Amino acid sequence: MSNYYYPSSVKPNTVNFIVTGKRPVVDEVNNLTGIIFPKKPVSESEKNKAIKNFFIFIGIGIACFIFGFLISNISGNRGSGAGIVRLMGYTILFLGAPFSVIGAFYYLSGMFRSGRKTKVEKSFQWVWENSIIGDPDLFGKKNKRFGSLQYAIDTLERAVPGDIDKDIVGEYITRLRESLESAMEQTTAKARSKKLGTDGTPLKNIKFEKKEELFPNVSEVSATITFSDVLVSQNNKNETVYYITAIIELHVTQIFIKAGKYWYPYDLTPDFQLRQISR
Repeated sequence: MSNYYYPSSVKPNTVNFIVTGKRPVVDEVNNLTGIIFPKKPVSESEKNKAIKNFFIFIGIGIACFIFGFLISNISGNRGSGAGIVRLMGYTILFLGAPFSVIGAFYYLSGMFRSGRKTKVEKSFQWVWENSIIGDPDLFGKKNKRFGSLQYAIDTLERAVPGDIDKDIVGEYITRLRESLESAMEQTTAKARSKKLGTDGTPLKNIKFEKKEELFPNVSEVSATITFSDVLVSQNNKNETVYYITAIIELHVTQIFIKAGKYWYPYDLTPDFQLRQISR
């Protein structure tokens, strides 16, 4: 990972959580697999986030165009360093501006995403990476690690056929996030005391390990979710540097059901337990 480091070249201890979902009984299977899974409309929280990010990136694109144009037309001879400055201007103009516009439309496309997934791995990713663990706000000062709780509940509801109990699901997500945050704060306390930087966007990765069919259209998925807490700083060359200060691993075993063409999670509030810290 370029520009990602461990503080003082020491890899932080990994904190492990075991997450285990309930299993359905035989009598439930026909109802679970035979249920209609309708496409649900995008929630207000998803729309607001997509529109907000769209206009932010459009603004960045406009700024890149203006500054890139001005800098690339700077006067002076190459010996004075103006040539290098103009090159920077061309880079901002012809790379920064277009990529910002592409980013704007990428985030706007979030308004058209479906919570229904035809592959069990995609459903797992939506439930955990997008909802429960969360999708942090790129430019927000709050919810830097996990993102909005309302967004998590709204996206999770679109990943299942029926309605969900938002109070129960919200309490579960809050409790899990608080447990993860507590573990991260303890692990990263030493690095924070050195004032290495400010909170950055965490790194998330999902490694699928096993998929076992328990009944027709009922599969148990085992995966490890790695969540790395990050601090952002600048080095003496004015380069952005990212320090990985805490590593959380969630070892998830969860049942997914296929209704028609689409998969959905059976248990939205799987039990979780803190396991010993790896040394």
